Amino acid sequence: MFRFFKLMIAFRKDHPNVRRERFLADGPNELGVREIDWHGRQLFTPDWYDPNSRILAFTIWGLSHDDDLHVMLNMEQMALDFEIPSLQEKRWLKVIDTALPSPLDMSEPGRERVIPGGVCRVREHSVVVLISG
Repeated sequence: MFRFFKLMIAFRKDHPNVRRERFLADGPNELGVREIDWHGRQLFTPDWYDPNSRILAFTIWGLSHDDDLHVMLNMEQMALDFEIPSLQEKRWLKVIDTALPSPLDMSEPGRERVIPGGVCRVREHSVVVLISG
């Protein structure tokens, strides 16, 4: 547990997007670009109006000052496949997967696994965090 939280603190320090002093703009920001996109299992389809929904995903775009982050939360009773946004000239790397036992639950910097294709499997009752690289 100590290792996981030590790496989480380092992750937070290394990624300014998760420690902002203001809320992310839901639409275009002052530069005309989106800071965050909300998703369900499919991109751009969050289940805001389904009171029984137990999934959510979002992408925080790094813009020019951070890596892009894609977070998938699956509180369902079964593993689910989530679509992930495509990246130009970058790829998605898995940093956190709370379904895996330690030390596989959180990757050391530089040891992240590449997520091939446009889909990521998220096991039941778990969270997966990807970064662009």
